[in-house]
Amino acid sequence: MVTKNRCGRNHTGYRFLLVTAVTAAAMIAAGMATVAQVANENKIPTIVGEGGMVLSGGLATYGINYYELGKLTAEMAVQILKGEKKPAEMPVQYLKKFDLNVNEETAKALGITIPENL
Repeated sequence: MVTKNRCGRNHTGYRFLLVTAVTAAAMIAAGMATVAQVANENKIPTIVGEGGMVLSGGLATYGINYYELGKLTAEMAVQILKGEKKPAEMPVQYLKKFDLNVNEETAKALGITIPENL
């Protein structure tokens, strides 16, 4: 299920399609190659929910690194398994660093120049 799907033009005049998947991220990610093909053929940049969707043809994403999330989760699990902490007493933790993933091939096909400082 796509929870947000908006087409329009931003302040630069570029058309855009924002795809945000929440409840069925795996289903959307599995079909991302098709979404990207249709969007890219119509010169509509896609800002997607995660890095794998960029690899499937989406233009870009800025979000969590699943490897780093796994490490953080593992650290919490070790504390629980060693009896150092109880889950109910642990503070909510989150990643402090996010990754920008840009598909340069898609950007080129769409005629978008990505600044080198990104």
